[in-house]
Amino acid sequence: MTSHAGDILLSHAGSAPSPSKDYNQILVTKNQVIFRSWKISLRERGKVQPLEVKRAHDAFFKDENLQGEITKAFGQRMLDNVRRLLTSSDDRLTRLSRPILVRILSLVDLNDIRSMSVVSKQFREICKSDDLWKKLFLTHNGRHLTKELSSVAYEIGWKQLFYTNKLQLRLRPLNIIIGFNAVIK
Repeated sequence: MTSHAGDILLSHAGSAPSPSKDYNQILVTKNQVIFRSWKISLRERGKVQPLEVKRAHDAFFKDENLQGEITKAFGQRMLDNVRRLLTSSDDRLTRLSRPILVRILSLVDLNDIRSMSVVSKQFREICKSDDLWKKLFLTHNGRHLTKELSSVAYEIGWKQLFYTNKLQLRLRPLNIIIGFNAVIK
């Protein structure tokens, strides 16, 4: 077996979904896609040879059987990841799960969130999501979530509540000054 350690772009292995107990591996190197499968069956007494399919990147896209085997073994998401990797449109950030992306975006500046919302459809949806704005609201305001606050947020949306609260905080010093001026007059 040839070592591809320096050339490996993606490596994943594991058991196939139930009821199969087959063990599968996929390697994507700089030059080829390698899929290996070991049949594990208690019924078959003879030696079952492992299956190994190697395809150059351009041949991989034409091989529907290999793509089907990868989907069966690892799921559609893995096949999509391999395709993105091979078309050079692989963006590791977009492969992160939604909760992780929400957590990352909750840590950036508000202007950066606005900028991220125009990057892609996925980021636009996350930047508009109540998950993100709820996290931002709780982070920036340091408040515990009450039932009343939660019900208002679900009526008007967490983003609206966040900016309404931010506006009130900015106007508070102005109200104090206006009120102080009215007392002096």
